[in-house]
Amino acid sequence: MWIVKLALDRPYTFIVMAHLIPAEAQEFTPPFGLLVIARLRGRPVGCGGLKFHQERPAELKRIWIASFVRGLGAARRLLDELERHGRQAGVSALRLETNRALSEPILYRRSGYVEVDAFNAEPYAHHWFEKRLIQSSAKRLGKTAAKR
Repeated sequence: MWIVKLALDRPYTFIVMAHLIPAEAQEFTPPFGLLVIARLRGRPVGCGGLKFHQERPAELKRIWIASFVRGLGAARRLLDELERHGRQAGVSALRLETNRALSEPILYRRSGYVEVDAFNAEPYAHHWFEKRLIQSSAKRLGKTAAKR
């Protein structure tokens, strides 16, 4: 099992793990994707997956935050961490879909996601979002230099 610990600020620790969803493990295993687990004092309180595609924007999947930590910024930090991994992988855009019964569209809109036309046939989705990622100038310069 591939595990990388990412210590952000205590008491939060994000752990990137693969093989947590046995039926779809390969989708969340590098180089195809990853899964980030949010922890509070060692206890899992959230998760989110990132799926990479060759010809399409990457997708955020399985984003979940425990109700008892909502309002503490855990969802925002989880989303930031997923976006950071997307940038590191050279992803130019992220997509996600969500259900109308959930409150996450507020977070996504505040985070720069814009509502777009449906890009999949997810039967429980009511909102589809996309965000263009801005690569760091160092990463852009590195890619430019590598092409020369």
